Amino acid sequence: MFAESRDGRTLPHATDADTNASRPPRAAAVDVLLLLELGGTQAESERRVRFLRSVLRRLGATGPPDPGAGRPGGETPEARTGLRIGLVGYEDHKVLPVRAGPEGDSVLSVWGPGSAEAAAEAVRRFPVRPVRHDYGAPLEDALHAAAHWPHWRDGARHLLLVLARRPPHPTRQQSDLSLPCPDRYDYEEALRRLRTVVCPDLTVIGVRDQAAVDTSGRWRPQTRERLRHIWRDLGRDHLFTLGTHTPEDVVSCVDRALGRPAEAPGLLTDPATAPAALGTARRHGVRTDSSAAPPSQKDSEHHG
Repeated sequence: MFAESRDGRTLPHATDADTNASRPPRAAAVDVLLLLELGGTQAESERRVRFLRSVLRRLGATGPPDPGAGRPGGETPEARTGLRIGLVGYEDHKVLPVRAGPEGDSVLSVWGPGSAEAAAEAVRRFPVRPVRHDYGAPLEDALHAAAHWPHWRDGARHLLLVLARRPPHPTRQQSDLSLPCPDRYDYEEALRRLRTVVCPDLTVIGVRDQAAVDTSGRWRPQTRERLRHIWRDLGRDHLFTLGTHTPEDVVSCVDRALGRPAEAPGLLTDPATAPAALGTARRHGVRTDSSAAPPSQKDSEHHG
């Protein structure tokens, strides 16, 4: 449910004029895990990394410090507070459907947990990898890793942020002929485990790369349906588009989810199930000079 509407558009959060009772209690401990697609050109990679680094720097400026980060000898009571960031980058499977690498070969680059500032530097060292299969990426591997990440803290607020372009591989061959995950990971099962077993309070924020919007219609129809399905799942809490929304939009959304005052009231996120189209209405938190701007008549949609 939305708190109010403004100029005919729904707002996903209460505004600053609302009472503090409408916000969740401020979290003393926050775990944020970021999943980043590594496949693509150098320019595509740099665009994603710039966006993510900007989000991380702003989180570091607004979030509580982690007094336990980097301390040896186990977790102290002080280490159970503060903001901790983890990173999982994922590149393409080398060979499908059979993994050709040695046992233990992984498509993942994992870092953390650590501070937001350290994560912003670490993500610069993630590799840029070629796209081997344009109709799917190993997002299912990254979500499986997130569902089994050993650093989720009991009593912390938990948030998963996904920045991706391609849908995950299916567990089995489907009608669009996309090759299945060689390890048979099931992204829906990983999300279910995350949301019901590992982190029942989990907030999931999706940031889709512009190409995922597919205004040109170059995706196969069955693949477009898979894209709609995955972004409906990943954008169930909040959904943004790279090139349309700004890092400030994402951080404001995170701050609201964590019970912090947000600088951008009335934040507007994308409809997860509608195709993007040209929009000319000027609105808070959305750049209207982008060809990927979502339609003005339906700017925000919550999925719960």
